[in-house]
Amino acid sequence: MRKSSKRVIRPPSTLIAPAQHDDLMLAPRLHLQMLLEGQHSADYLHSVAGVLNIAAALAQLHGHAQAQTQYSAAQAIMRALIDANRGPTTREGAHLVAAFNAANALLRRQTTHHLGRAITYVDRMISAGQAGAVAPETADPQGVPR
Repeated sequence: MRKSSKRVIRPPSTLIAPAQHDDLMLAPRLHLQMLLEGQHSADYLHSVAGVLNIAAALAQLHGHAQAQTQYSAAQAIMRALIDANRGPTTREGAHLVAAFNAANALLRRQTTHHLGRAITYVDRMISAGQAGAVAPETADPQGVPR
């Protein structure tokens, strides 16, 4: 008699569909453009910060140190903008656009499983009040996660 296999059968991971990616990224992309044009709103700031939070969580999940640094710097900029309730300067805007474009590319090639884990992680960080993730209601100006 053959010994039974101890392999764990996992459901197949699938990349997020283009429609899901568009749903996730379209409004924050428009909000970023509106911020760059001088129309700042707390909702726009939090929308862009949410995408950066998810991208930072994915970079941490996959161990991408360089991407973590880029997203942490962008999160620090977003935290400062939310605290001051203002739009970005030209230099800040250029950095936010670069980080947002990198986040867009990162999110496009994620599986639904990893995206779900990153969103759960961000929710947990925000509800715990830990520095790093920019909370939708209040921003914590205490440093950047390492």
